[in-house]
Amino acid sequence: MRRMSASINHPLKNYVITIDGPSSSGKGTLAKRLAKRLRAKYLDTGTIYRTATYLTLKNGIDVHDVPQVVPFVSDMDFDFRHVGKNEFEAFSGEESIEKFIRTPEVDANVHYIATQSAIRQALLERQTGFAEQWKDSYGVILDGRDTGARIYPQAIAKFFVVGDAKVRAERRFAQHCDMGKEIDFETVYQDMLYRDKKDAPNTIQTPDAFVLDVTKNDADAIEQMALKVLAEKLPERFSEVA
Repeated sequence: MRRMSASINHPLKNYVITIDGPSSSGKGTLAKRLAKRLRAKYLDTGTIYRTATYLTLKNGIDVHDVPQVVPFVSDMDFDFRHVGKNEFEAFSGEESIEKFIRTPEVDANVHYIATQSAIRQALLERQTGFAEQWKDSYGVILDGRDTGARIYPQAIAKFFVVGDAKVRAERRFAQHCDMGKEIDFETVYQDMLYRDKKDAPNTIQTPDAFVLDVTKNDADAIEQMALKVLAEKLPERFSEVA
């Protein structure tokens, strides 16, 4: 398979692409691969909800107090940065807060942040602002469930990653095993079906999105498909090499 090579340092400069899809579809893997290859700024939009939850709790604000939470999260110090060789982490100021936003306390409270319409609107504006802030310097890749529909509908290219639920459950099950967690596949599969149903209202495939199916394609193939689309969209920015 031919590989795509960037012809300039930041091929996505001045542009935004969006990558959406259901849980464990591989959208995050694709976003990270493209961000590293194209030297683009990247945002895993889910981290902004966890960051808002963590910082709200840290600052003694009741997560149920929407009138207090909205102005706080509108102004919170947040960034998402490439660290090390293969990782991206949430930052507040110059401090990585990645380990703090993955705690049971945040898990138990992020629902309150994510389901209040006024808070979601404030965070949507933060995500759009993130894209506007960085696109002219590096280009931006947004990864989530509704980024192409709600956060940046004017993106140069939109991708929607799909996959059979059992295939996605196998991916999640393998991740659990790699982390040493003891869990059976059926439990993971049923949880996947539940999450698909719960997340359905906010998992939006736009009519202009390019569909990438992970059911029979591995991460390398999906990446090449996405790069081919980008090369067609921005031929002056990309070149083909054997």
